[in-house]
Amino acid sequence: MKVKVLCLCILISFCSLFLGCVQVCPDGQLLLETYRLTEYEKSLIPFKAFTEIPYENELGELVVANTQPRDLELMSNQTIPENCEYFEYETIENFVNFIDLGFSIELNMVKFETFTSFTMAYVESGNTSAREKLQELSDFSENDSETVNFMGTEIRGVFVFSNPDSNGNIAFVCYSSIGRGIELIQFSDGHYIIRKKNFEIRKNRRY
Repeated sequence: MKVKVLCLCILISFCSLFLGCVQVCPDGQLLLETYRLTEYEKSLIPFKAFTEIPYENELGELVVANTQPRDLELMSNQTIPENCEYFEYETIENFVNFIDLGFSIELNMVKFETFTSFTMAYVESGNTSAREKLQELSDFSENDSETVNFMGTEIRGVFVFSNPDSNGNIAFVCYSSIGRGIELIQFSDGHYIIRKKNFEIRKNRRY
């Protein structure tokens, strides 16, 4: 009996200590501001359905990438852990999967108070720890896009994401400023894949 009473006392003491450390907001948490992506920013990661995108490599061989529907959500962040005030940040995440080549490109965009961050990373299939983060793009607009001449092909209206790691798998990526996604991936070993012309992307619900 004494053992049961002792255990009960210990349990009550532990619960009191734990609850005393938890911040209680009597009037609920106070949302200070919501930072939302613009329609243009959201259009840069456009895939709302399972989609196939055709590319070709330097040998003219077809390489098909696929995407799942983009993940668009609001993330919350407290200003100070001890108070009841917080902000919301709109984010988009998506993956462009090159299954036959054994990797994916992770796309991530976050709206902060004073700027929008657009990041891209190379991720090996089956090994999410093997990541190469490309150069971040921030405070951008369609007017910041450029024209890239590549192997006799002029690719207009793209943002260029370079790899700061000279020993990485990817040298750079050309990304469309008008909602077409990845236009070109130049690998560090000289190989490349480029978006095929005159081919429509296909929505596919098999995945």
